[in-house]
Parts: sequence; C-alpha cells; structure tokens
Amino acid sequence: MDKILLSVIMPVFNGEKYLREAIESILEQTLTNFEFLIINDGSTDGSRAIVESYSDPRIKLIDNERNIGLIDSLNKSIELARGKFIARMDADDISHPHRFEKQVELLESAGADICGCHWLVMNAEGKLTEAKIAPLCKHAFTIFLACGNPFAHGSVMIRADFIQRHALRYGGVNYAEDFDLWTRCWEKGAIFANADDFLFKYRDFDASLSKRESKGNTSEAKAIRRRFVQRNSDECLHAILEMTKCYSSLSQTERIFLLLASYLVSLNSKRPIVIGVIKQSARRSIGIAILYLLRGF
Repeated sequence: MDKILLSVIMPVFNGEKYLREAIESILEQTLTNFEFLIINDGSTDGSRAIVESYSDPRIKLIDNERNIGLIDSLNKSIELARGKFIARMDADDISHPHRFEKQVELLESAGADICGCHWLVMNAEGKLTEAKIAPLCKHAFTIFLACGNPFAHGSVMIRADFIQRHALRYGGVNYAEDFDLWTRCWEKGAIFANADDFLFKYRDFDASLSKRESKGNTSEAKAIRRRFVQRNSDECLHAILEMTKCYSSLSQTERIFLLLASYLVSLNSKRPIVIGVIKQSARRSIGIAILYLLRGF
C-alpha cells in the first residue's frame, strides 16, 4: 500500500442535512491518495447511517462514545491522522474537486506549513451570497492576524510534521479555536500561504455552529487579536509599513484591515502610525473601517 499523502479530518454532529454533499465533494477530489477520517461526535440523527452507506475504503468512521465537542474531536483526529498533510473539512461545506491537488502543490512549491484558499459563501439552500478573498503575501497574513482570520477553517491544509514538531493542538479557547491556533502557528514560525483560487464553499446559515456560538466567538477573537498585536507589535508595524508601500495594489479588504491593524498597533505602541495610513486611504475604506470599530471590533 502506498504511503498516505493526506489525511482529511471531518467531525460531524447531527449533520445529516448537508453531509452527503460534503462527503461527495471529498470523494470526487482529483487528488486521490488520502484517508478520510469522519468523527461521529455522538450524533443522534441519521449522520452515522449516511457515512456507513459509502463503501469507499478511504473513509474511516470513528465513533465518539458521547458528544465531546468540536475541539476534542479535532484533536483526536489529528492524533489518528497518518498523512504527510492534514486537511480540514466541515460537514456542511463543499470542497472544489481540485482543492486538494492545488493545495498540496502550493504547500510543496512554496515550502509552506499551512494554506487555505479564497472561498465562496452560500446560504442554507446552497445559493452563493458572497465571495471572500484570502491574503496571499507574507505581510498581508500578519495584517490579517492582527484583525481577523486569514482562512476559512474548513478550507485549511496543514503540514502534519509542523504541528507535531511544535506540539500544537486546538484548545485554550472555547469558540475561536481556529483563529487561536493560526496565531500560535505563526508565532512558531509557520509559513502561511493561500491558493489564489476559489476552492471552497462555506455554508452560512442560522443553525450552523458558528452562528450559534457567534457571541462567544466574537469576544474570544477580539482578545486573540489584542494578544497577537501585543506580542508581535514590531512585526505588525513592519508589515504595515511594507503594505503601505504597495497600497494601490491592495484589495478593498486588505485596505480596510491595514487601517484597522494600524489603529491597533498605534494604541499598543503609542506610535501614531495610523495617521500615515489614513492619509493614503480612500474615503470608502476609512468609512468601512470606522463601521468595524463602531460595531465593537
């Protein structure tokens, strides 16, 4: 048997409504050398039966005796993973058929430790509602981490030996487990990358876990951002200066996050770097950044 290149980890808890779409989007990948670890986290609906209905030998069903939650299920699956790379997947999302192929190629060619991609947002019915552009350059990742999450969690692929070498796991927070882990990966020297392509569809609906836990997620994310800026103020300042040099080529999201990051760094370092960024910024970017702040960013 060939050595497994990729371990796909997907916890599911009462996810029968969208589970087949999620599973089939993985089984239809153009890269085929993977194991698919599906962790049934004490589901009481038909989720387990749906998984069992597939005969693909790459699927490995793992039953938790009781519901232990997303964080513990993810850590359990990381311990069981045998691949060189570990890919996240959520039970209500959809991966593009070329997702794994392109992400493995990027991780190898860029020497990166973790990567995601651009993603599309869809509603409960699968209708596309928004397109999200992920950061692509080193300095943009620093800016994003100072302001928010640079990845859609379910779109991420990570080099297994990096997280094993640094003993990195989810935990320490209750809701923003992915954002917290990415900041700790960055502080351990991880090289970040994103495929410059839309390879993932994220389902945003009222009953989703992220919506149910949005209040706690927002509060924890704010604390993580502040901690990241406090610990890495000099690196954030350097990234702001470098991003400002190429302001005209930045996306609208990058311009907004540049403003927000410069504001946070100014507060932390007592250096008015935000003034220089504001002078270059368009009114629209400034207005949106102010709205972020008014909403409790």
